[in-house]
Amino acid sequence: MRHNCNITCKIFDDIDLFGKDPELYYKGDSKRAFWVGKAFTILYIVIYIGFALYKLIRKIKKVDVTFYQTSTFTGKTPSIYLDNEMFYGGFALGDPNTLQTFVDERIYYPLAYFRIGTKEENNWNWEVRPLEVEICKLEKFGEKYRDIFKTKDLDNLYCLKDMNVTLEGHTTYDVYSLFYITFFPCVNTSYNNFMCAPIEEIQSKLDYSMVTVKIQDIELTPEQYDSPTQVRGKELSSPSYKNLYQNINAYFHIVQVETDEDVVGFEFFKNIKTTKHFKYDDTFILPRINNIDIYNIPYNAIADITIQLSEEIITLKRTNTKLIEVLGDVGGLMEVVFSVFRILSSFLTNTLYELSIVNNLFSFDLDKKVIKIKEFKEKKKKKYS
Repeated sequence: MRHNCNITCKIFDDIDLFGKDPELYYKGDSKRAFWVGKAFTILYIVIYIGFALYKLIRKIKKVDVTFYQTSTFTGKTPSIYLDNEMFYGGFALGDPNTLQTFVDERIYYPLAYFRIGTKEENNWNWEVRPLEVEICKLEKFGEKYRDIFKTKDLDNLYCLKDMNVTLEGHTTYDVYSLFYITFFPCVNTSYNNFMCAPIEEIQSKLDYSMVTVKIQDIELTPEQYDSPTQVRGKELSSPSYKNLYQNINAYFHIVQVETDEDVVGFEFFKNIKTTKHFKYDDTFILPRINNIDIYNIPYNAIADITIQLSEEIITLKRTNTKLIEVLGDVGGLMEVVFSVFRILSSFLTNTLYELSIVNNLFSFDLDKKVIKIKEFKEKKKKKYS
């Protein structure tokens, strides 16, 4: 039994993950340092510090931004509150030859409305609210947009007097709100004190004209961590004809920007900042034949513009490099550098180590072709009483 135990137990003699490897000492040290290893060590430290600082600086400056964009139909009714900062703009008719807009109620006038619809089974019930219009004023534009619109000849554009509406829904939802502007030629009535221009002048202006809208808009710049959107001006134009009614439908996206502001990189530190924006999407024009004498019958429009939401919501998700990712990148690179340096230095180190040991143990007389073993005197230890 004892013999069998010795054979069986012998298998486990060398199993020890935490054992101590024996060491041989060279001139009192367990390691022999060479100039090659020292040079690679210094270079390794320089690369480590340099790359770590490089990654940290990029993180602090938020250079490495990762983002992706999705267009989703969530089933939840989209909605957004619009004020002058979020959305504002001017509209007018213009001359298609000069591209200049003009405001002249002797020729035409606009009316604006806000419509809210609710669906009951397959029927829509609409509530219509008129909106006041006025000549555009620069101070009513969003603060970030004023430098853009100060050169837009605002005296020749109409604007809504008060932008204070909530757009929501779409025809695919049970709620649908929008606002629209309709353009009417001036027709003499007692209501306007017969102040219209001569019919020939009206016809020369409106038989072939253009509808122009100049609005606040944004560009998506997700790669810029501190400013994922940039303001810009947007201009929409469409030709307008006396006998061809232009129904211009402008669609706008709700844009949700979700920015992960977590610095460390652990799930329980997650901090998502969400901002909402209003961005132009697309325009569809639905023309129809207009056979009515619009210059003699009041309240027959020549064109209208509808501003409404697109069906889909754009979600932009962004994140910056986390501290834990920086440490991982630095550690990964330095593992590679260490392996490369180890391979390069091993060839020289082994050769230098072997030469050093030989020269330390033996002396050579090349003329006599004699090899002598060196004698080592034991150092006396001092005794202290």
